[in-house]
Amino acid sequence: MASSEERVTYNPCQGFGCHEHCILEVHSRDGKIVRTQRAPLPSPAPGPRICSKGIMSAKIPYTHDRLLKPLKRIGERGSGQWEEISWDQAFEEIGAKLNAITEQYGSHATILNTFWCGVPGCDRSTNFDLAMRFLNSFGATRLEGPSIDMSTILATLTDLNGIISNNRYLLNECNDHIIIWASNPIGFTRPGETSHMFMDARERGCKITHISNLFDVTSAKVDHWVPVKSGTDAALALAMAKTIVDENLQNDEALVKRTTAAYLVREDNGRYLHASDVVEGGSPAEYVYVDVDTGEICFAGRHVAKAAVGAIGSSVATDSIGATSGGVATEAEQSEEERLKGYAASDVYGDHTPDLRASVEVNGIACRTVFLLLIDHLEGYTPEFQEGVTGVPAETCRELAREYATVPTTMFIYDGLRYANATQTARAIYLLVYLTGQMGAKGATILPSPLDYYPTTQLNINPLWYPDENIHRADQVPWVDVIDSFSNPDAPQQYKALINPYANPILNWPNKDMWYNQVLPNLDLFVAVDIRMSDTCKYADYVLPETTTYERWEVLPGPNECIIMCEPAIEPVGESRDIAQIFAGLAKATGVGDLFGDKSLEFWAKFKISLPGTSGQYLQAPLTAEEDPEHAGELADVTVERLEKAKFLHLDVAEEQFDNYRGITFDTPSGKVEFYNENFLPLGKAFADFEPALVNDEVAREKYPLQFYPGRHKYFMQSQFTNIPELVSLATATQSGLALNPVEAAARGLKDGDEVEVVNQRGVIKTTLRLREDIAPGIAHMWYSFNEDKYPGSSCPQHLMVSQNTKEVQSAQMGAITTAFAQTMASFGVPRSASFFVENAAPEIIWDALCEVRKAGE
Repeated sequence: MASSEERVTYNPCQGFGCHEHCILEVHSRDGKIVRTQRAPLPSPAPGPRICSKGIMSAKIPYTHDRLLKPLKRIGERGSGQWEEISWDQAFEEIGAKLNAITEQYGSHATILNTFWCGVPGCDRSTNFDLAMRFLNSFGATRLEGPSIDMSTILATLTDLNGIISNNRYLLNECNDHIIIWASNPIGFTRPGETSHMFMDARERGCKITHISNLFDVTSAKVDHWVPVKSGTDAALALAMAKTIVDENLQNDEALVKRTTAAYLVREDNGRYLHASDVVEGGSPAEYVYVDVDTGEICFAGRHVAKAAVGAIGSSVATDSIGATSGGVATEAEQSEEERLKGYAASDVYGDHTPDLRASVEVNGIACRTVFLLLIDHLEGYTPEFQEGVTGVPAETCRELAREYATVPTTMFIYDGLRYANATQTARAIYLLVYLTGQMGAKGATILPSPLDYYPTTQLNINPLWYPDENIHRADQVPWVDVIDSFSNPDAPQQYKALINPYANPILNWPNKDMWYNQVLPNLDLFVAVDIRMSDTCKYADYVLPETTTYERWEVLPGPNECIIMCEPAIEPVGESRDIAQIFAGLAKATGVGDLFGDKSLEFWAKFKISLPGTSGQYLQAPLTAEEDPEHAGELADVTVERLEKAKFLHLDVAEEQFDNYRGITFDTPSGKVEFYNENFLPLGKAFADFEPALVNDEVAREKYPLQFYPGRHKYFMQSQFTNIPELVSLATATQSGLALNPVEAAARGLKDGDEVEVVNQRGVIKTTLRLREDIAPGIAHMWYSFNEDKYPGSSCPQHLMVSQNTKEVQSAQMGAITTAFAQTMASFGVPRSASFFVENAAPEIIWDALCEVRKAGE
């Protein structure tokens, strides 16, 4: 690359893991980045955006803590004593140690961290693909990471038996009402397009309601803020559900056609009544219902129709999609009015109409419908009860329920329910969507973990992940099993090495003590790959410098409905290498180089485009006028050659935005929504329920009366960007230290600027007090993105947080869900190493810690 060359490239923001997935137009001159701006990608409104992080991205390759050469530890772990070594020496020594560990303990003794949240090596990057390739070449154990932000995933696994996210561009269809629940998407956690889509909706006259425990940026921008006490959201949702059924506001048609609400349940054991319970030779797979007009006992088989789009882990056969056995109209054959009302009559009912409120005796077995059982379940969840729990006035609860049931409303939930009861809370919120028939309706749906890409844009990554036919060579186990093995010499598998090419777990995960006291002392080898000297790198034995997103090749499908060829904007700084070079070196040193080869990252990125996509067809994009003026607009396969010339292409996606919940078949035994899940009867969780969070423990609050509420700052992405001085200045100007409501401070004799100690059973943080009216009483708030160096002689915020992935937070329900999911994946032939997660710990405990605040030195 000539030193005087000026170039424009399109690169993913270094904070790509924030899930806005922004692509930047990067200008470089004389081999150095001089400016970043939003890329001119064709996309749905509001089009590509850029936040403060993206604007500052040009500084990332040149930060003061940039890693420039391979480092070898020469002092104690964490001492900061290093020597610079060559890449050849690094590969030779790391390879020798990995081989020795493998010889004694097997290849599974090496753990590879693939938990990519917060870094550009996310699920769709070639970096991640090559990490999986090395994992499967070597036969290591995959560390998926801490199960966080899983509440909506686990809720859909419970109710729908599939992981179903949704498409954020559906916000463009919202004209009546949006409820934002436990999220802060306007100008904060999703500062790119998502913020703009909310504000555009409000400009169109759409009302926005925000339900949250803090008055934040989103609260300030909406029409109605509903403050709720931390960890109590399920009580509000269930009281709203009770109001809806008490006032007969539910959508009976949707409940009958899309859920099991009309199916009979045995009162003797709580299980669904099946045909085999009623008639000799009856099918155990057929459900029983009562005809509302005749009282006749009828049987319903598995509902098979249009499947949920983009469901992960669905076993619905592709040849059954759109099946019409029984004369069911497919979605394409239905009128818009029919589809929005809940679809045409289901094939499982024929000419019968089920009775939602049937209570009968069948063959001496007392039975009632799921709907009647739900009414009983909701009996105690009155608006008055929830007021005492949540602080939301009973009448506000009723008004919110009535409005939700009668006005087309999109429910927006985005990973803000970080409490041990989050899955049940998400199920309670989903229940509102089922009851009102607003699941998949145009302008009124549910947006859990909204994505920005159409399902058909996924490239075929299997040939990258699995270099030979042995796709079961690698493994994945719950992290708690790894921890247990450290103290059990008789455990069948010992874990001795950790390679960390992604994330910064010692800073980002709420488990510093676990790392210091349990993990690090038991590792014979710890290798970190990063672009900067992070907290995690400080404790490694070897640190390998990687290229930033601006120094490497990538092909990314999805952002703004496009596919983008990302070329290096600049040459690698120092001796940094891209992940293809790093894994190729490790593979060669460990004897599996023939499965990895010396192919470049450019080769692997382009290789993905050369394969048919996951649909079996090549991705397609309309020809542009620049490509072919005569045939502009006609579809053509996406090829390497087209992308090399155009740099980005808008993919062929449906004109109407897809909604994963417009499908009417789910991968449950019934094929319907099973918000009554009999598998959880032993746990007493067949319906969504309110479980007090750890912060609601009144006994614990006697000693630690405040909720310790650590958050990630909008100017950072996890621990990314905390080395940009301008962003640090903005962040600390907003808040530095600990924030308390003035009422709480006065009760403790504290004033603004005091040096204080934040204390609980896990540690003591020394910091400065800041008073903020927008912090609710009962909450002690801090940011936790900063390196541990910011807290000299003190604990860090992560010390005070509840440690995830430990036996103390294991959950019977989570264990049941994750075990069933793992078994389902195995039945499909999916390797354990490719499963999304296998943890059985309560996944949402980031905000479930208590503390007390006192003046320093007292």
